[in-house]
Amino acid sequence: MLKIETFYKPIQPDTSDDLKGALTYHEYPVSKDLKNFIHCFWTLSTSKSSNIKKASYRIIPDGCFDLLIDCQSNDGLLASTTSNTYSIVGFDETVNFFGIRFLPACIHYFFPFQLSEFVNTIIPSKEIFDKSLAELEDLILSAEDVPTRLKNAENFLRKQIKNEVPDKRFLNALDKILKADGNIHIEKEASEYISSRHLRRLFKHYIGFTPKVFSRIIRFQTNLEFMLKHHEKDYIHPNSSYYDQSHFINEFKKFYGLTPTEFLKK
Repeated sequence: MLKIETFYKPIQPDTSDDLKGALTYHEYPVSKDLKNFIHCFWTLSTSKSSNIKKASYRIIPDGCFDLLIDCQSNDGLLASTTSNTYSIVGFDETVNFFGIRFLPACIHYFFPFQLSEFVNTIIPSKEIFDKSLAELEDLILSAEDVPTRLKNAENFLRKQIKNEVPDKRFLNALDKILKADGNIHIEKEASEYISSRHLRRLFKHYIGFTPKVFSRIIRFQTNLEFMLKHHEKDYIHPNSSYYDQSHFINEFKKFYGLTPTEFLKK
């Protein structure tokens, strides 16, 4: 099993774009025995006293898979998503979401999902037909507060872990991409032991998109981390494989929805 958590830390925006203070995003760490599968638990919520007329939250690609539960929905909607472009979710009323962010490909140790079916979409649990999802949903919705939800989620996930190992050729390619911060032509690197066609098929199953798209997302996330640390205008990591500044700006805008300069001014 890869130790993904040791060299990849996915980043998501931590504030509302349109209504700071009213909409709160918070990440919670996971226990040590789950760290190799799950990056974090998270909540996105508004206070009961907030007078919400319009707010929005930006979601950016990170190669992970999120399960999210609407904790104030009448039917207890549970949905799932992975993305290869940014999206902005709008709200015009109070919200209370609880999420689980699985590290790349790690959802398969818990649920038998074909991730290509979940790209850039939110699918209600009733359309997934998995009894264990309904059990997880009940455990989250029955909890009275966030600490209890965290405890219930961790206990459930520990029991749910399967000893199945993804295709070793896929894991080898995933390892190379993450260790290279996405700056690699993996289909060429892996051509000695697997065809490009089969490698793309494996990535679509385990990740949701092709190895090329996944590599671009990891490269973007790596540069985003350096921008947050150094806060330099249009910062490009010196080891990145962007052709030039124009290439970097276009890629950043595709995945974040803003230019690097616009991002740094926020």
